[in-house]
Amino acid sequence: MIFSVTGAVALCLMFTASREATATVASDSFDTPHVYWNGSEVNVSNTIWSGMQGTANAEYADANDTNTGELTIRKNSTNNAGSSAPLDSAGLYIDVTGDFVVQVEMPGVSSLDSIPFRTHSLAAWTADQTKAIHLDNILGTTNTRRFRDLVGGDDFADSGGGTDGWFRLERIGDSFNGYWATDGCNWTLLHTIDTSGDPYGDTLRVGLATWNASSSAFGARFDNFSLLTPMEIAI
Repeated sequence: MIFSVTGAVALCLMFTASREATATVASDSFDTPHVYWNGSEVNVSNTIWSGMQGTANAEYADANDTNTGELTIRKNSTNNAGSSAPLDSAGLYIDVTGDFVVQVEMPGVSSLDSIPFRTHSLAAWTADQTKAIHLDNILGTTNTRRFRDLVGGDDFADSGGGTDGWFRLERIGDSFNGYWATDGCNWTLLHTIDTSGDPYGDTLRVGLATWNASSSAFGARFDNFSLLTPMEIAI
C-alpha cells in the first residue's frame, strides 16, 4: 500500500505500510492563529497536538504571532540544557506509538543576536524526559546540524547548518534516522542511531522543541509540520 502526501512542496514523500494498518496523517501549517502556551496555561484544544512541556522555559508558543503562517516557540532567559537529561526543553508534542516519519521546516530565528547554541529541535522523547533523540538546527556564532541520542551518547554534528532548512526524523523499530534538505524533497541522511541496547519503548512524545544552554532568550520558528504513522519510507 502506498501513501502519498500532496499539497505544500515540502510534502513530496511516499510511504509504504510496514504492517496492515491505516495511515494516520497529522499536519500543521500554522496558518490558523493559535496560542498553545500563553505564559500561564497550555491550550492544545482543536489541534493535532497532545500537549506542551517545559513551559517554565518558554515565554509563549504561538502560531501566526511573530511570523505569519509559522509557529514561534519563544524561549525565556532560563538556562535549559537540552543536551542533558531530563530533556527540559520547551516542546510541543504529539504522543506517537510505533514507527513514524515526521518532518518540519525551520525557517530561522526571531530576535537575532550573535549568541551560540540557539537550538531548534525535531525530537522524540519519553514522557519522563529521561531519554531523547533530537535532530537539531543550532544557529548562532556557529551553525550546526546535530543528531543526538541524549542518553546513549551517539552524536553526529557538522557545521553545515543555516538559518533555513528542512529536517526529518524517522523511526523504524529501535533505529532512528535523521535527514536534512534545503527544499523538503531531496533528503540527505545525516546519521542513524541504534537504540536497541537501551530501547525507548513503543510510545514517545514527538514534536518541536527549543533550548539553549545559556541565559539568552530567542524565538525558534517552525513551519509545515507533518507526521505519518505507521509506515516504512521509500526514498
